[in-house]
Amino acid sequence: MDKLLKQVTYILGFTVMMIVAGCSENIADEITTIESSRLFSPIDFEARVINKKSVRLTWKAVSNATSYNIEVFDNEGFTGSPVKTATSVTFVEVPYTISDFEGDTEYFVRVQAIGEGLAGSKWMIATFKTDSDQIFEAMDPNDIETEQATVRWSAGSEVTQLVINPGNVTRVITEGEKESGIATIGDLVGETAYTVVLKNGNKTRGTVSFSTLVGLRGKIVISPEDNLVEILDAAAEGAVCVVFPGEYTLSTNSDGTYVLAKSVSLIGYRPNDKPIIHGRFRCSSTVDSLKLKTLVLDGNSQAVTNVFEVAAGCAISSISISDCEMRNYKTHLIYNNTANTSIGDVSISNCVVSDFLGSGGDGIDIRNGTITSFTVENTTFNTGFRAFLRMQPSCSVAFKNCTFYRISNVNDSNNSGLFRSSGGGTLEVSGCLFVETGVKGDVSMGNWCKVSGNMVETPTYQKNYYYNCYHLWEGLYTSPTQCAATEADPGFKNPEGGDFTITNIDFPENIGDPRWW
Repeated sequence: MDKLLKQVTYILGFTVMMIVAGCSENIADEITTIESSRLFSPIDFEARVINKKSVRLTWKAVSNATSYNIEVFDNEGFTGSPVKTATSVTFVEVPYTISDFEGDTEYFVRVQAIGEGLAGSKWMIATFKTDSDQIFEAMDPNDIETEQATVRWSAGSEVTQLVINPGNVTRVITEGEKESGIATIGDLVGETAYTVVLKNGNKTRGTVSFSTLVGLRGKIVISPEDNLVEILDAAAEGAVCVVFPGEYTLSTNSDGTYVLAKSVSLIGYRPNDKPIIHGRFRCSSTVDSLKLKTLVLDGNSQAVTNVFEVAAGCAISSISISDCEMRNYKTHLIYNNTANTSIGDVSISNCVVSDFLGSGGDGIDIRNGTITSFTVENTTFNTGFRAFLRMQPSCSVAFKNCTFYRISNVNDSNNSGLFRSSGGGTLEVSGCLFVETGVKGDVSMGNWCKVSGNMVETPTYQKNYYYNCYHLWEGLYTSPTQCAATEADPGFKNPEGGDFTITNIDFPENIGDPRWW
């Protein structure tokens, strides 16, 4: 019985091997002799919206195809007449751009390969949705007041209502406003950021943002003919000062120092015409807060050392700097090298910081004392600084959506690079863009971080980009992946002139300071 079973098993096994061998030979013949009466469909077909209402199409070339047909429809079933067509498109024209679509609309696009003596390929399909229209005119600063603002759009356009936020208020547009393209929005709150969306039914026709002027009631109004120092000295604790356009000085001394002895807010009245304040602030006592908004802070052609300095006895709970320009200082943005001092929370947002000489110290230079947090968002740093961040006490530090251009570019042996956060705490760098940072020639300068002792244990890095930087990946980090960084050229419009508008349509969205998107 066992002998019979073995014979049967042997015969079955031999038969299976012969079948498999025969199939393998047939498969090999099919792979090497494959033929088709029609072209293969284009693969990797992608549709990307550019310039709000145009689409850029890409796909892989099809063998034996001489041209391609494109059809765009406004419905998923591709029924009725196409919205747009393109025929006899050659592959050298890829990426292929089609323009002048309606805004805020979903489209369905397909592509077909065409060749001589072969049937056209099956269609490949993609979808895209155009960005909203923008028929709003740019806001005229003279149209913005404390409690109302006037918005303007292309006269006679089809529009039905305005949606105002914060508040999610819907305001119906009258026939007269529709024809004139002008509407005044009332019942607003002073010193508040608003976004207004122009709608035609459910479709968005435009979006505009603005901030109302600060209200003057209960505030100290400062004009160019006033003595800023005398007013600050006489102001009550917590005073809010509204500064009208003009030039002011914080001190008659050559170092430009004003000693801060109480909480104060300095707010420029007109964002489009910021007052220029020359000098710096020094803290040497207990102060609750300093708020600076919509100002130009100037270092007198780099004669003034820094914007803010901590001296013996200082204990300040918060520093807030927003919508400001800080320029032409000698060394630091903020400086502390004094023991037994304290800084609470520092917030810098929507600012432009430019032309710091970087002589004798680092940009954000906190060597001593204590500090709770240091957060920078939506800010541009343009040219200068020796090392950029030097945070030696424990601190929660974050840089989010910032643009860095020619930073940490001072040829100095103390240039320890962009980030030094060595006292513990946390460091986050996310959505930031670095271009032409560092020093050409010396690999020890301008690194992301010079040595391991200069970095917190577990920093957080997300979606950063860099381009044409010197020695960024020397020192602690030798690969951009360690900092979640990718190289890509943003195509700055005019960086020498301070215009960092991103012109490269392939550059990823939401990277760097949003003012340049």
